[in-house]
Amino acid sequence: MASFGFNTGEYDPNAGFEVLPAGDYIAMLVEADIKANSKGTGQFINCKWLITEGEFANRNIFDAVNITHQNTMAEKLGRQRLSAIAHAIGIPDAQDTDQLLQKPCVLNLGIKNDKEYGDKNIIKKFTAYQFGMQQPASPGSYQQTAVPTMPPQQTTTTQAPQQPMNLGGPNGQPVFNTPSSEQAAKIAV
Repeated sequence: MASFGFNTGEYDPNAGFEVLPAGDYIAMLVEADIKANSKGTGQFINCKWLITEGEFANRNIFDAVNITHQNTMAEKLGRQRLSAIAHAIGIPDAQDTDQLLQKPCVLNLGIKNDKEYGDKNIIKKFTAYQFGMQQPASPGSYQQTAVPTMPPQQTTTTQAPQQPMNLGGPNGQPVFNTPSSEQAAKIAV
């Protein structure tokens, strides 16, 4: 027998499971493990995001991103989503999950009603984090401080043309719109 060392009756059993309000959150990817999907038809990255600032700091958001799949559209959508993550964290040519970890970006969260589990958060888009950006008192809008931003790094490699960037994020930051994991899951079924 192993003792817990505390009385479980002293803690609210429902605390910490509420859905976060829709809006923008500064977060970083803290775990990214490649796993086989349940049908054995592909692989996905099981992502665990940590909100780093604001009222909901230290809360986790989970996401799954297809990287291989027998359905070519599901694979393409997953890879576009992974590209959006890599661009938002500033490593557009990432090659492995370790390169994605511990780098801030802005997650735009939405709420989806799951028939089995009720409301849950979904990541709708990823936006580049700009040095000096601060989490607002309430989700939804960011304010820029007077702290200077880091200049973009110059690369010497030739890159394929990229899709036009949507600069409609907080303070004109690039927004990388991709299909949500739910949209990709509908295609994968």
